[in-house]
Amino acid sequence: ILTSFPSCLLTFRYDRLSYARKPFIQRMKAYGHAQVLMPAFTYAFCLEPSFRVYFTLQDFNLQHVSFLHPGYLSKLHKYWRNKRLTATRLSSGMILVNVAMELCSKVSVYGFWPFPYDLNGQPLSHHYYNNQPATPGMHAMPLEFLNLLQMHRKGILKVNIGKC
Repeated sequence: ILTSFPSCLLTFRYDRLSYARKPFIQRMKAYGHAQVLMPAFTYAFCLEPSFRVYFTLQDFNLQHVSFLHPGYLSKLHKYWRNKRLTATRLSSGMILVNVAMELCSKVSVYGFWPFPYDLNGQPLSHHYYNNQPATPGMHAMPLEFLNLLQMHRKGILKVNIGKC
């Protein structure tokens, strides 16, 4: 399964798929027939870019696009809120870890490091696609990381904190 949050996929790299779609298509060809999962109904701002991805991939007969169901997302947020993971919203990574745990028998995660420095003291950016700092209060990254570590300790998934 291949996924991306629409803002990073379109705004930062592919000019919202408004004009030149070729760089996006070339990149997507590398993923073969992977299933593409988009969060079209997660938030209002996700709808348009998610459907741009859908129609672009359909036009070029590439990957099949599926959308996360709003009811699933609502239940997922309630579940984690009951586990005291309270923030404005779950990170896209945390949402996808949950999807992976439902679809896969074995899940390993990388990149869930909620601190501004790596294990060697080197500075880290918040996102892989830009160097912008995190929006305060938007996500509860340390709490998400703690929950992932607890699942790791119970053998539910594997958390990798070193280099990929």
